[in-house]
Amino acid sequence: MSSPAVTPPRKAAPASAASRAVVHKELLLNRRDPLLLVMMFVFPIVLVALLSSALGGAFALGDPPDYVLVGRQSTAVAQRLGEPESVVSLDEARRRIGAGEVSFAVVTGDDGEVRQLIADPATRILLPTMLAAIEGKAPDVVGPDGKPYSSGASPYAATLLGFVIYHAFFAASHAAQSVHRERTWGTWNRMLTLGLGKGWLLTAKMIPTVLVVTLQGLLLVGGGCLVLGIPVHSPLGLAAGCLLAGLCVAGVGAMLAAVSRNDAQVPQLNNLLVLVGGTLGGSLVPLAIMPSWVRAVAPLTPQYWLVELFKGATSRGAAAADMAFEGLMVLLFCAVLFGVGVAAMRWDRFRHA
Repeated sequence: MSSPAVTPPRKAAPASAASRAVVHKELLLNRRDPLLLVMMFVFPIVLVALLSSALGGAFALGDPPDYVLVGRQSTAVAQRLGEPESVVSLDEARRRIGAGEVSFAVVTGDDGEVRQLIADPATRILLPTMLAAIEGKAPDVVGPDGKPYSSGASPYAATLLGFVIYHAFFAASHAAQSVHRERTWGTWNRMLTLGLGKGWLLTAKMIPTVLVVTLQGLLLVGGGCLVLGIPVHSPLGLAAGCLLAGLCVAGVGAMLAAVSRNDAQVPQLNNLLVLVGGTLGGSLVPLAIMPSWVRAVAPLTPQYWLVELFKGATSRGAAAADMAFEGLMVLLFCAVLFGVGVAAMRWDRFRHA
């Protein structure tokens, strides 16, 4: 009596084909999720349209932001604007404003009166506050390049960039839930049969988030700059910033998938990270009017470096070396976040009995 034929085990699909299959599936799910699309592409536009003027008026009621002084220091100026952060030369003031280290430089004459105001084009929303504090005849306002301020500044420069970056990180919740969803649906075991390493599998799950966030940046920031009159000094830097934002959000998603116990816990943790990081990183409120301790800890958030990179590529016109450094800092956050996600992931808990 002959023994039954043994069916050979099915070969795993090539890694490239398996990765494409995972990415394609996630893209289809993202397209069918209206809440994600509204949060990523509609909410930022609504906030920019409704809150830009309101925030500008609110800032005008507060104390003047920090500034550096060029020229003679006078008691009258100090009473109106507060003590300067430091007294510097004209070239140093322009360098510091161009690098985003300070938003304003007050240039005084021999009599101690304000003759000129050098302002950061990326924070025009704070200009009314400074002019109101100076009182009297309004001084000439120029950018760090010496050109008239109105030619390179937009009142939407801070809110457009900040709100888009702020909302981009909400996509991390969706990315992390896509991992937990496999357990809920009982499909994780099937995912493991694709023959992908677990690190590659997690990468494939995060790639759609990278694409969605990159597209969000290109459409909303790139298109918003054209519509709202925000100059784009480095289109390449802007495109790189959009891609880095996508990588960083995906890194947060990978970390959340690892540290969250279930899909219900993911949005709770992500909302906390978005609110804290967005506030401390300058996405919601310009750091120039925040307390000194907030400005000190801001670089510990990826949002800070993304905001600075976007400002440098657009209204600020930063040097390529400065933007490269900011991009490297974002990449460092991406590597750390994704590394934590891979290292801390407890893969066995996703198996469905």
